[in-house]
Amino acid sequence: GVNRSGAKAPAVHLGDQVLGSEGAQMEDPAVTLVRGDYFERLNIDPERAAAIVKAGPNVTDLRYLLHQHVLNVPFGNLALHEMPGEDVPAIPRWHLKPTLEVHTSLRKLIYHRREGFCWEINFCFAWLLRSLGYHVRLAVANVITPGGPIPGHLVLFVDDLDPSGAILVDPGFGDHVRELVVMPTGTATCGMIGDLYKIETVHAYGERFNSSLMRARQSRVNPILEIMEMEHGSPEHAPFEPLYIFNTNDDLDWHSDDFAMGLAAVLTDVPENLFMQKRFVLLPTTSGYHFMGRNYYKRISKGLEVERKSNLSEAEWRALLAEKIGVVL
Repeated sequence: GVNRSGAKAPAVHLGDQVLGSEGAQMEDPAVTLVRGDYFERLNIDPERAAAIVKAGPNVTDLRYLLHQHVLNVPFGNLALHEMPGEDVPAIPRWHLKPTLEVHTSLRKLIYHRREGFCWEINFCFAWLLRSLGYHVRLAVANVITPGGPIPGHLVLFVDDLDPSGAILVDPGFGDHVRELVVMPTGTATCGMIGDLYKIETVHAYGERFNSSLMRARQSRVNPILEIMEMEHGSPEHAPFEPLYIFNTNDDLDWHSDDFAMGLAAVLTDVPENLFMQKRFVLLPTTSGYHFMGRNYYKRISKGLEVERKSNLSEAEWRALLAEKIGVVL
């Protein structure tokens, strides 16, 4: 798509008309305009976009929209770090800081064509789906770590499309969930890299959380190892492991205290917060991902490193960021 980083976002009301649980009233031309620019951001051609709008909510289009989002909108934390000005202009820390304000995140992801956190990515995707008439619920999730569950994630539930239950949709998780998974106990296989997903009922976390999303990696594609700066050690055909816990009954307001606490957790400058330790940007591909670390770039395909550029100057780093991931600072 065309680089629209300098484009001015149109004013648009993003209140209950668009973000209400019953979907949008699409008479608002500003919503239609922003949605069209969103489709362009997702590399969806106008003909396909018009067909999606006309078709109304359905599983086939929902899966396609999820895949396009995962493959075109990077996950990253650049706003949490100062961009040094060695041979290019410096960019201050907190420029385009993550927020729970949906209109701000839409402007960042669509018109600045930037990366985002789960709060930004999933709130924006909820906006897009609701503008198309999908019934979307917002839910908080706690990520499973070796030290136990920690706050810091948001997931989406789409109702009324599958007779078995709501569908979990999550383009905003850093360790990307690339498929739709039907609740309460559905399974799914990733059509890109073969990973397996399932939802299990859990009772170990009290009344607040009743389910866990599980994944069995099949391809050795494990971007979390990049963020933690670990060597690739994921085996093929790994066993199921929990990613995060959530409550299938959640239907939270986007200004929920749960979300405010989760966002605050990932913005807290403490040593155990991985997002504060180094800058990174991650963009999935159909066979792996592009990854930009502190001063290097690498591409993983089918679990193997197929390209690397190290010890980059800031100008070289930003040039690769634009070329490989599509983010222009």
